[in-house]
Amino acid sequence: MTIRNAIISAGLAGFRASGLHRATRAAARGGGVILTFHRVRPERPATQYAPNRALEITPQFLDLALNVVRREASSSCRSMRRAAGSSKAKARPSPR
Repeated sequence: MTIRNAIISAGLAGFRASGLHRATRAAARGGGVILTFHRVRPERPATQYAPNRALEITPQFLDLALNVVRREASSSCRSMRRAAGSSKAKARPSPR
């Protein structure tokens, strides 16, 4: 795990441990979560030139992130295509 991922993980763990996740639940409910990861690959030695290293995550971090989302989700995880289809069904016609 890179230092960056460790800091993000520690921040999220602290947010959960403090109980603030419960206080913000009502405001965030129904908003959903969109995860965008540019590249998932094994960690490479820091000696190699990698200008886009900040856009990479390890498979272990991806597993951790998906497990947290699944555990905390009040509804099922779905693809963007399914989410877009269900949001169109709920959309209200615009007033004209």
